[in-house]
Amino acid sequence: TFYADRYPFDLQPSPGYARSNAFEDIGYLTIPPYVSYRGVGIYARDQGTSLNMPQSEHVGHCNTLLEERGVKRWKTLDSTSRENWTEMADWIHETLSSFRDVVQSVMTPANPARTS
Repeated sequence: TFYADRYPFDLQPSPGYARSNAFEDIGYLTIPPYVSYRGVGIYARDQGTSLNMPQSEHVGHCNTLLEERGVKRWKTLDSTSRENWTEMADWIHETLSSFRDVVQSVMTPANPARTS
């Protein structure tokens, strides 16, 4: 809830998880943040799937673009220390913005007027 309180419009609560598990839908992908005691990360998956399910080529393409553009998907921090929570929340917020930019650039057609 620390993140949701700091950036209330970034993420949607996952149904049934009372804000403990939040995500963002960007286009055809779901972007959930991941927090462990060793740090924080963000990953992409197809909407409506879990990590143990096969993912589409969109996920791989997105991850390749993120890597090419220098977007880091993991930050090592001691998440058990409350002193690091602000830095972790800010990193997630900034990285989500980068994910949005990458995914939206892939989804935007080169010629929007073309319908076929």
